[in-house]
Amino acid sequence: MIKSLKDLLDKFSRFTNSLVYDGGICKRLNPLLLSYYFSGFNDKNPLNSFLGYYNVLEYYFEEAPIILGVIANNEKKQLEAVITLIVDHNTIDSYLQNQSTEFINKISQNIVTSSTINISALDITNSDLVKALSEFLYSIRCATVHSKKTRRGQPTAIIKPYSNEANNIKIVLPIIHWLAILCIKKDYNLGNGLTSLNNI
Repeated sequence: MIKSLKDLLDKFSRFTNSLVYDGGICKRLNPLLLSYYFSGFNDKNPLNSFLGYYNVLEYYFEEAPIILGVIANNEKKQLEAVITLIVDHNTIDSYLQNQSTEFINKISQNIVTSSTINISALDITNSDLVKALSEFLYSIRCATVHSKKTRRGQPTAIIKPYSNEANNIKIVLPIIHWLAILCIKKDYNLGNGLTSLNNI
């Protein structure tokens, strides 16, 4: 039975991996990021789910490079900056090591798309997992968002909505879901939506 706001947030936090109730402190998080997060969380279509989580990361595309003091003049570099802002190589490596063998096997295989070009697998042995993960997610994003038959005269990866191939990106959803949560927590720590609800 829910008796108070704290009880409600506690139940919510268990459902969403401590998004709102963290360490005994109730937090008001950025409502825009939560909207994108829940669009990803609730959508049964894997393409829409991926894009909902991706939109959480995209929120910091211009700010992350400034915070880090790096130049990111395209979306791929901006994504890498956001991932650098919220995790490092060792954190990604630890996350991957805590996943099932089935997950590791699937994430280590190319993703079959609706076109003749597949998306290269995540190189989990890469010495720079931040860069490897950002390139992997960016490739999926491009195949999900764009319907270009070719780019600069070369065939591209395309994932057709409601196709069997669209289900192939389900393997990526746990990773981008995890990154979206970390991004929302980073946003809170940077002061956006920084409000304690304990005194309400």
